[in-house]
Amino acid sequence: MPLRLLLSALLCLLPLAAAANDSSARLEAGGLRLIEEKDIVMEREDLYISRKQVHVEYLFRNTAAADKTIVVAFPLPLVKTAELYDSSVGVQSQNPVNFVDFKVWADGKQIMPKQDVRAWLNGKDITALLLRHRIPPSVFDPKFYDSMRNLPPASLQALKAAGAIGPDSTAQEAYPRWSYQVGYYWSQTFPAGRPVKFVHTYKPVVGTSVGMVDYMLSEPKEMSRVAQDYCMDLPFQNRLRAMQAAKPGQGVIMSHELGYILTTAKNWRGPIGSFRLIIDAGENEIMSTCVPGLEQTGPRRWSVQQQNYRPERDITIFYASSPES
Repeated sequence: MPLRLLLSALLCLLPLAAAANDSSARLEAGGLRLIEEKDIVMEREDLYISRKQVHVEYLFRNTAAADKTIVVAFPLPLVKTAELYDSSVGVQSQNPVNFVDFKVWADGKQIMPKQDVRAWLNGKDITALLLRHRIPPSVFDPKFYDSMRNLPPASLQALKAAGAIGPDSTAQEAYPRWSYQVGYYWSQTFPAGRPVKFVHTYKPVVGTSVGMVDYMLSEPKEMSRVAQDYCMDLPFQNRLRAMQAAKPGQGVIMSHELGYILTTAKNWRGPIGSFRLIIDAGENEIMSTCVPGLEQTGPRRWSVQQQNYRPERDITIFYASSPES
């Protein structure tokens, strides 16, 4: 892949790699809408993040005098198909809809959440348009690329007219312009005064570049920009340089990005009572992030714990690994 495309992939993959805290929601025409739920508090959140798995445990409590049954939602962020069409991205699941293998349990009982699947273009829902022309909204669907390279003339014309594909698209190669989103949701009863424990796991979609670190190290302005985004201090930057110098000419440094949307916790009542975060890195891998108070507690592990925590920003993580890792 040309360096230009790799750099474009790096800049766009962070939103894709993110996933969100559970949130209260309602299902309307047009899809899930997150709402504020002021009777239920999040007493605890234990969050574990690695490139292979995200594992989250919550403890909620209904402070109202009566039981409450609400829709709980786990929305994935928008996937920009235009930017991912020719990009390198790590997907660990073979399921084109649940492409993160999302699983959830409430008080030890596994829940089978429903899925809300939407394609968006400039704020307009075009899911029905795509399906009418036999195009899967998701770039992860195994039929996606075949459908974009075998368009009947009528479909080509209709999709161009709607702006869903680029004006230079042909029947043999159409260029998508929409964004794709999945939300997992289920109905949950919160008994008055009693805690409810949620556990959910998923395999994050990780943005990957095989040339970004080398480019950063050769371009001070780019290094400055990325360093600010991920709070890369001078010792971390020096470790990147040492990693590059260790095996000159024998392979480029791999970089990986993922994120976690933490700020949806604000939809519940009050702050998170107790918040604990653990971030792991792999063998021959280093990590940088902007999480305040994070401390290294092992060779490849960082952690932080906060009380009455109000997240003001989401978590973004930058990993770099040497060629042999």
